[in-house]
Amino acid sequence: TKLLDLVLNCNDKTIRNNRMKLIPRIVEGPYPVKRVVENRPVLLGNKVSQTYYRGTNYFEIDSRVDESMVAASIIKLCHRFAKRIVVDMAWTIQGEEFDELPERLLCGCTVSNMDFSKCKDLKYEMENCQKLIYDSQQQNNNNNNNNDEEKENK
Repeated sequence: TKLLDLVLNCNDKTIRNNRMKLIPRIVEGPYPVKRVVENRPVLLGNKVSQTYYRGTNYFEIDSRVDESMVAASIIKLCHRFAKRIVVDMAWTIQGEEFDELPERLLCGCTVSNMDFSKCKDLKYEMENCQKLIYDSQQQNNNNNNNNDEEKENK
């Protein structure tokens, strides 16, 4: 759609910040978490700094929630109760003109009962992370590199 094209292909961070909308919803969790996490849409880019990454078939948003004292305190509270929380998060693009309505879901996820004690250290995770291959050129390069490694091991 025209609105999706605007957000994905513009290089203006202000436009993206004013359009990318997060809709959180606490499905399960203790009362303190339900009280502070409001189940209402927020233009997160207007509250915290965000960096946008665009590739041939992906769009990534890096939100720096720890830069906001309010967001950081909410995250800290949620972290304490993480094993007991189920949260739905949905993203949509803010419609501002009549022809941009109704807004449609762009993507969503459910995060449930996180156990941070099972997380390995960041360096280990980065070294052992499953890498996604986005295009055939990159896949061919990786296959060639793997073949070279196999020859070296023989």
